[in-house]
Amino acid sequence: MTTTYYVAFWNLENLFDIETAPLARRPEKLAKKIKKEIKGWTQAILDKKLARLAEIIGKMNANQGPDILGVCEVENKHVMDLLKAGASLVANDIDTLTPALRGFAAALEEAVSGKAQSNLYCSWRERQAFDTHFDTHDVYAMHVAGEKLWRLYETRTDTPIAHNLFKSYGQKWHDKNKGAVAEEILMRPGDLLYIPRGRYHDALATSDGALHVSFGLTHVIGVDVMSMLSNIAVADPAFRANMPRPEEGEDAIGAWLSDLGDRLAKHAAHKESLEATMSWLVLLSIPSVNFTSLFRLDEPLPRV
Repeated sequence: MTTTYYVAFWNLENLFDIETAPLARRPEKLAKKIKKEIKGWTQAILDKKLARLAEIIGKMNANQGPDILGVCEVENKHVMDLLKAGASLVANDIDTLTPALRGFAAALEEAVSGKAQSNLYCSWRERQAFDTHFDTHDVYAMHVAGEKLWRLYETRTDTPIAHNLFKSYGQKWHDKNKGAVAEEILMRPGDLLYIPRGRYHDALATSDGALHVSFGLTHVIGVDVMSMLSNIAVADPAFRANMPRPEEGEDAIGAWLSDLGDRLAKHAAHKESLEATMSWLVLLSIPSVNFTSLFRLDEPLPRV
């Protein structure tokens, strides 16, 4: 029985790692040698080239890709691994580029009393841009072209935020804690998917050129209010005073901490704090609403 393999070879022509690649990926001797060639070679430029290469390679062999692919002029294994993964094209902060995107972002901000920021993601067939993860903000994914299969998992981390506490988790930890797949959703042009912050998910392109715009919504949280209260508390001499010396004992330090806690509670309950918070919302371009009516959605929006 004869087995047929599709073999291809391609000179990728100076497929460099980014200009600021660490020494672990680019030895000092090589860095000096290609210094001129890599000047201005950013992650965005690399992603764009990788995305185009992945698209063309994926179309070989009747859209199945080659069985064996040989390449040359690739700087290192890291770049080759990105190419093998079918590196997705990502464009950040696009919500200010067109009136339509600005209008959509503004409508979301007004509807949920948050701050919107949007990115564009383009992936190719059977390519997954990110491993299974959760986001530290609410996500509204608007599908634009092609098809992409989203998987939502059982686990939802309780109100994660963009802090090292949550950024320090490795992929092994995420894979262990994501839970089973709870739902699979095939997104097509015109579909809108809501994913609450903390919900584990991933997405896999099931067609070439799968394109979606992701709107991330962040909200004022208690940690933000603590920052605001620190600006108010600085006017209170008790918060500027030195803490008791260690030799004064735990009772003295405990009493000092208790007093600061009581004072902070009084500051938080004061009308001045409410007024400062409302002013802060305006400065953040978040719609001004009654403080007690701030809300967030806990259930996914229906597909539209």
